[in-house]
Order: sequence, then C-alpha cells, then structure tokens
Amino acid sequence: MDIKHNLMVIKLAVVSVFKKKIYIALFFVFAVSFFFLSVFLPVVLTKQDFLLQFKILSINDYVLFGFFSALSSLSFLLFIYSLINTSSISKKAVSGAGIGIFSGLFSAILAGTTCSYCLLAIFGLVGSGFSFFLLDHRIEILLFALILLLLSIFFISKKIIDGCVDCKLH
Repeated sequence: MDIKHNLMVIKLAVVSVFKKKIYIALFFVFAVSFFFLSVFLPVVLTKQDFLLQFKILSINDYVLFGFFSALSSLSFLLFIYSLINTSSISKKAVSGAGIGIFSGLFSAILAGTTCSYCLLAIFGLVGSGFSFFLLDHRIEILLFALILLLLSIFFISKKIIDGCVDCKLH
C-alpha cells in the first residue's frame, strides 16, 4: 500500500469520528489530560516542586509533549469510537485494540525521554545503565514511539473505514 492511501484512510476515519461534536470535545479533554500527565507525572514521582519542572523543560519539550498528547488522544478516541460502534467483540478485536492502546501509552511514556531528569526519575527503577542508554538514544526512541503511535492510529482507522470482519464494525 502507498502512503497516500494510508493517509486517506486515517483522514476518513478522523472525519467520520469528528462528525459528532462530543468526540471533538473528548479529543480535547484527552489531549489536555495526556499533556498534564506527561508534564506533571515526573513531578509527582520525584517529589520535586513544579517550578523546578518548568525550569528543566524547554519550549521544545512542551511542543513535543503536546504533539504526542494529541496523537495519543486521537488513538484513544478512535479506539473508543470503534468500541462503541462494535456489535460484538471478539478476542482478535480486543487483542488488536490492546496492542494499539499499549503502543499509545508506550509512546507517551517515551516522549519523556527529552527531559534527562524526568527520564532518570521514571526509569530509575530499572537501573541507571538502562536510563543512560535511553538518554543516549533518545532521538531513535522518539522516532520508534512515533512510528508505534502512527501504526496504532492507522490500524484503528482501517478497522473503522474498512470494517472489521471479526467484530462487525462498519
């Protein structure tokens, strides 16, 4: 398949979901929630003050958090839409959706790799060696996270547009 076709699938799914104003409102609620979770979760985990967090992060970090929050919100919203419009849920459909949600959450967590202090606090539980590895390869990790999130959005969009044979979504 070509990229143009895949982008058209995503566009059609987003347009069909956003026909109802409730989904537009939910998109913004989820995006803002994911953004605040991305920014304030390290503050809560490390028990630092909010002013230090705002000094550590640059404007690029906030833009990146916003971008990943919007994509995560879109992925989550498309998943909710597909669940609501499903007449029966099969194991295959649930496992596919679970992979999509995992990809979105994984991407949102890995978006925090731009802030060295935040990353060390979040991944400190797994050891300093792993944390330093993530710091050294943060660009590759962000690209990987972006690919996972875009794949999640694409596959959920494909189920919405093409229909799901297993779950009878049309």
